[in-house]
Amino acid sequence: MNSCPYHPKHQLAIDGPVPYNMYDGINLRDQLMMKVENVSSKRKGTPAHNAAQYQKIKEQIALDEIQSVVNTTKHGAERLIERGFTPKDISDLKFRPDIIKTQSDGVQVFIKQVNGKYNVIVEGDYGVITSLKKLVKKSLNRLSDNYDWR
Repeated sequence: MNSCPYHPKHQLAIDGPVPYNMYDGINLRDQLMMKVENVSSKRKGTPAHNAAQYQKIKEQIALDEIQSVVNTTKHGAERLIERGFTPKDISDLKFRPDIIKTQSDGVQVFIKQVNGKYNVIVEGDYGVITSLKKLVKKSLNRLSDNYDWR
């Protein structure tokens, strides 16, 4: 084992999703940014610092970060990202929910109360289908009735 702080840090390879506390998002982001800059600088002399390219990289990093914790459909990943779920939020909700319900079609619903409101992840055979954050009890009950959560 090398204890020198200048030696490269090796990441673990595990089977299945990477737990949120093992995911090094900052290191991954920096590695991806360097690769994009290197590739872009070799192509036609165009800089890697344009807004569209940066946005695509940012979206891909967010998607990779989410999918390192849980399998998702495309729609599920979009909803997790746009509603501001962090890998820690997802892990807490999936692995330590307060309530687990099932829809009539077999889809599972994970519910966790956070600061008096409710976070919800709906997961089917292909991963997270959708998610909701900071629901009040009345909205949660309405969803439960509408989608027949049992």
